[in-house]
Amino acid sequence: MLTVNLADAKLPELVKKVIDGNEFLITQEGEPVARLLPIAGRLNRFPDLSDFRASIS
Repeated sequence: MLTVNLADAKLPELVKKVIDGNEFLITQEGEPVARLLPIAGRLNRFPDLSDFRASIS
């Protein structure tokens, strides 16, 4: 995870890097205040159940 100071953060640049899979810890005065990370992998938290459904119908 990369760290960036809130005052130095350039959101469009950070978002491009997040899309590429990077994660950022955003700090203010050296203290963590937020995390910026991709959500693509989190959208499919549950497995595809189509094979299971087909097997029981």
